[in-house]
Amino acid sequence: MKTCGYIALLGLPNAGKSTLLNACIGQKIAGVSRKPQTTRNQILGILTRGESQLLFIDTPGLQKKNPGLSLMGRVMNQQAWTSLNQADCCGYLVDVTKGFSEEDHVFFSQVGKQIHCPVFLLLSKTDKVRATEVDLRVKEATEMLQQHGLQDQVVIYQISAKRKDSLEPFLNKAASLLAEGPWLFPEDDLTDRPTSFVLQEYIREQVFRSLGQELPYTTSVRVEKMEDTERLVRVFATIYANRDAHLRMIVGEGGSMIKKIGCESRIQLETFLGKKVFLDLRVKTKLNWVESSSHIEELLELTL
Repeated sequence: MKTCGYIALLGLPNAGKSTLLNACIGQKIAGVSRKPQTTRNQILGILTRGESQLLFIDTPGLQKKNPGLSLMGRVMNQQAWTSLNQADCCGYLVDVTKGFSEEDHVFFSQVGKQIHCPVFLLLSKTDKVRATEVDLRVKEATEMLQQHGLQDQVVIYQISAKRKDSLEPFLNKAASLLAEGPWLFPEDDLTDRPTSFVLQEYIREQVFRSLGQELPYTTSVRVEKMEDTERLVRVFATIYANRDAHLRMIVGEGGSMIKKIGCESRIQLETFLGKKVFLDLRVKTKLNWVESSSHIEELLELTL
């Protein structure tokens, strides 16, 4: 009998959610970098194995609420929490290299109150630390769950996206919780997002990687048009900056930075599309777009 259901991936920014999603489905569809807040949308990754179809919802990293949080930040938080309403279970990621935060405790204090689906605690990036440090995080996780009375409800898994075998216990358990019913997507689908969205993720990832610590997080990418021919795909995309100063950072001296971003993006797009790519990449300023509901609606493809 076929089963199908949703697994929400939550956690703080840079906890490893997008990396885990990509590892589970075997294809990079979500932007990944060492910088937090890389993911802004709910991205659906589809894993079909055996008789089960697991639909992973990669959510924006939960951000600490404060009076100065931008409209963009508030929408990202809402996107993350809303994913729980449709999920059959939830994997909450904690980066073992950083440990537990106040926000992690706040999340688990809501399990059984506002969060009613089964929850897994996924200790991520275990390949980056020694076994003794992982053991310490397991001990801290156990103590936290006991503090909130969840020791018999929440299962702890130690995972690494680079060690696929470490994902199997979590994937098997998640699959066992899915309801019987038809699959919602064809067996070979990897995401519900259009190709243009995946290309935007690749380009935005290169913006994050290329600008390093100077990165203005207030940038967005939009694929304006695609022309697919037998041997070549023409992609016309725009990077939107929040301020003129940010635009100048993205362009770089003599256009050096935008050339670098374009070159690295094109390589990634060609790998994904399996064709040569002509990438026309522009940069524009859309002043204070992080507070613009119309631009955020267009970017996230939702209605505020």
